[in-house]
Amino acid sequence: RRVPGLSRSVDLQSEWGRVFETAPRLPQAGIAVLGEARHNAELIARFQAAYAASLQWCQDHAAECGELVARRIDLLTAEAVADSIAVSQLRFVEAAEAQPELEAFFARLLLREPALVGGRWPDAGFYYPAAR
Repeated sequence: RRVPGLSRSVDLQSEWGRVFETAPRLPQAGIAVLGEARHNAELIARFQAAYAASLQWCQDHAAECGELVARRIDLLTAEAVADSIAVSQLRFVEAAEAQPELEAFFARLLLREPALVGGRWPDAGFYYPAAR
């Protein structure tokens, strides 16, 4: 489906996989837990479950999700959001599962532009639950 004024020119995830001979996806870390919430395992588990369910709902109901997003973000149309959801490879994974791919990504950043990751590897507390 085409949206006027919007085009998809390259699939960065496919290019990442091709160039670095790995899975065709860009690893991402995305949820930060701060303050006292860091010590509330039940709250974190509930949030993770709700996040995973929300992601699945959006993938199963892309048009409805697009409508919800477009109501709150003026720059995006419902059609553009739905189209993006249809081709996205978003998935929820626990930090421990994502850690190897994230570290491969961070290694590349450290080689090219260390400041992007604070000039060093993240400590064990970066991953939830903290590495043992």
